[in-house]
Amino acid sequence: MADIQYWDDEFAETLDSLRKSVRGLNSIKTTSAKTGAIQECEAAADRLNNLKRTFKLELRQLPKGEQGTYQEKLAGYEKELMQLRQEIKWAKTEDQKSSLMASSSRKKGGESGENVTRDEMLAGALEVQGKTKNVAARILKEIEDTKRVGGAIVEDLDAQTKTIKDVTDSVNKMEDDMVRANLLLRTFIRRMMTDKLIMVFALLIFFGVVFAVIYNQVVGPSEEKVVVYSGGSGNTPPPLLR
Repeated sequence: MADIQYWDDEFAETLDSLRKSVRGLNSIKTTSAKTGAIQECEAAADRLNNLKRTFKLELRQLPKGEQGTYQEKLAGYEKELMQLRQEIKWAKTEDQKSSLMASSSRKKGGESGENVTRDEMLAGALEVQGKTKNVAARILKEIEDTKRVGGAIVEDLDAQTKTIKDVTDSVNKMEDDMVRANLLLRTFIRRMMTDKLIMVFALLIFFGVVFAVIYNQVVGPSEEKVVVYSGGSGNTPPPLLR
């Protein structure tokens, strides 16, 4: 969140500076100075394009719910940047026309025109020197910004690599746990089946013993004893015993 806010502030500040520079082009009277100012505006617009790419990169790394606000800001920035580029293009076209007209008038002006040309050349050389320093400073700043973005990208890649590694380790650990759980479950099922078989046999033995006891109590005493009478005179047969 802090990174996207930094680039948002940087984009807004650079865009505001470009806006002021473009608005001030019409107030510049010297052709050479206006040409240099237009070049500075073009360099600033190019830098804004680089900032836009960085801004989009940081925007993609935000959570979905936080992207809406910055997407609206970026759309507004892009629209204004396009308008400023168009104004820079018009100013450059007008400057080129003015340069051609001034060149034509100097050719017709004779020696006095040559003296003016020398003065303008000296002033232009000084302006170019100053602009060169400014351009060099901007280039150095862009290099530092690029280094900062590169460092942020490297850090993000390292963090993502670490996250992927942690996820992979977690998945491997879960697979190992699932294998162990499967083995334990199979062992538990085998034990349960063994225990059930033992219980079934124990119940069969129990019911067998109970059945034997009941059978002995009920059927055993009811067995009949048969006595054979041999017969004889004057003797009565003995009673039947049960």
